[in-house]
Amino acid sequence: MANKVRGVRVLAGLEDAMYVLGMTDAPRARGRKPKGYVPLNTIEDVVQFAIDNPPNLPEHANRPLTLSWSNKLEAFHSQK
Repeated sequence: MANKVRGVRVLAGLEDAMYVLGMTDAPRARGRKPKGYVPLNTIEDVVQFAIDNPPNLPEHANRPLTLSWSNKLEAFHSQK
């Protein structure tokens, strides 16, 4: 249950972030906000929210990029 509440709280924060950053002008979600929800009103609030709630990226997204653009281009041309 705690994970569900956290997930809903994160979604509410993402909605706030979209408005603060000017990414949307759609109507806001109606209804009660989850327990522990704190509205994001400034860019600083959004930055702190992003630090506190890092995205859950797949494992391969955390690997460093090992190929340079020239290597990628060579690999692409060698496939033809």
